Amino acid sequence: MTTLSALALGLLLANSAPVFAQDDARTTAAARALFQEGVACADRLDWPCAVDRFGSARALRASPVILSNYAIALAHVGRIVEAAEAYRSLARDPSAAAPLRADAELAIVQLEPRFARIVIHTIGSLDGVRVSLDGGVIASSMLDVAIPSDPGDHSIAAHRGSEVVATAEVHVESGASVTAELTIPDPRIDVSPATAASLESPRTDPGAFAPTDAHPIEHHEVFEEWWFWAIIGGVVAAGVGITLGVVLGNPSTTLPSGSLGTIDARP
Repeated sequence: MTTLSALALGLLLANSAPVFAQDDARTTAAARALFQEGVACADRLDWPCAVDRFGSARALRASPVILSNYAIALAHVGRIVEAAEAYRSLARDPSAAAPLRADAELAIVQLEPRFARIVIHTIGSLDGVRVSLDGGVIASSMLDVAIPSDPGDHSIAAHRGSEVVATAEVHVESGASVTAELTIPDPRIDVSPATAASLESPRTDPGAFAPTDAHPIEHHEVFEEWWFWAIIGGVVAAGVGITLGVVLGNPSTTLPSGSLGTIDARP
């Protein structure tokens, strides 16, 4: 065990003994075991393992010593924003030993210049839209603001319901700033398949343009109408009158024979 790790373990036991006596024994024992595993991970420079163990120990037992070691491990894996916040909590903790608070304040000064910053700018309506950075939803008040982030690659996305409507990928170096722009499309109008088909295809059924009058139009043959026979009668009468006029004007004229026989019109 390194001198730093041995000192950290000693500080944990010294600062926590009075409180441990009041906690559940098994929870206390589990937190101590996880802390010791974290120290072992740090000794072999397995910092992801150290983050996991110190984080688990911290979840079971609030301790300035655990928090200090957790912050150290976070900084080693590049999670410098989280590390700085852990140090900030430690520096404000009146129960922490003076050396821990002083180390925390120094660490904050060293970490903050390494922050990367991401400005997320959106174009389009944000109604019903959520914006996420690396999978975590951010408040709308954080848009167009330089968000402190860890150096490296980052993913930004806009979500409407369960649908991802816009994405952006950025890479930012330590101490640098970058702007990511998301263009939000207008929401789609959902149309049922039946409605879409009716809009795309013209109606061809014979009844599409049928009269809407509640009383159907009656159809009759022309020879069933009274006016037809009135016209026919007038035509026949006119013909007979013309014929008689011709006959009377020429007494020698004989009317043509027909089904009614020959009529002799002479006196």
